[in-house]
Amino acid sequence: MAEMKRQQNLGLQIPWQVKDVIFSTDDLLYSELRLHIDFALRSLFPDEANDPCPVHDTVDRQWRNLSFFEHSCYLYCAVPRITTSEGKFRTVHISWVCPDSGFTLLFEALALIERDILVNRVAEMLKVNLQRVWAIFNHRIGKARAADNPRSLTKRGTDETSTKKGHHYVTVYVDLDTSRVIHVTKCKNKAILKSIQQLLKLNALKRNR
Repeated sequence: MAEMKRQQNLGLQIPWQVKDVIFSTDDLLYSELRLHIDFALRSLFPDEANDPCPVHDTVDRQWRNLSFFEHSCYLYCAVPRITTSEGKFRTVHISWVCPDSGFTLLFEALALIERDILVNRVAEMLKVNLQRVWAIFNHRIGKARAADNPRSLTKRGTDETSTKKGHHYVTVYVDLDTSRVIHVTKCKNKAILKSIQQLLKLNALKRNR
C-alpha cells in the first residue's frame, strides 16, 4: 500500500514503480531523499510506430524533484533503450521529466510559478545553481515563443521605458487585446520597428518549414 501511494504521488503509471527509497544525511545542514524508480521485468515500450518493443539496455539518469519537507529529493532511474520495429535503438521518453534538463516537470513548474520573484531568489529558495534556474526559464520561454504566432494579432502596440538613468531604453511590443508581451528589445524609435519586422519574418519562416 505504501509503495502504491508513493507511485501515485509521483504520477507513475505501469510499468514504472518505486524500487527503493533511501534517506541520506551528510551533516546537520543537508539531508537528501533518493527515490529509485524501475520498470517491471520483461516490459515492452512503444516506438514511433506505436509498436511494443523489447528493452535493449538501460542508461542511468538522475533528476531533482520537489523537496520533501526540508529534504532535497532526487529521482534515480535506469532509463530503458528499446530496439524499435525498424531495428534501431531509441531511448524511451520519460513523461515526468524534461529531456536533458536534470529536473522533473513538477520541479520546473514550481520554479516557473515563482516568476514574480528575482531569479537569484528562486535559486536560493530551491537550493540549486542560479544558471540552472535560468536554463529552465530560457527553455520554457523559447518553446512558448516558437509556438506563438504574432502575425495573427489584430491590435498591436509598443511602449518605451528607460531602464536606468541616462539613455538605456527597453521597448516592449504587446498584444493590446490581451495585454500580452510579444517581444522586448533594447532599442527605440525606428530600431524597434526593424526588430519587430525581423521577429515576424523569423516566425513566418518557422511556420513554413
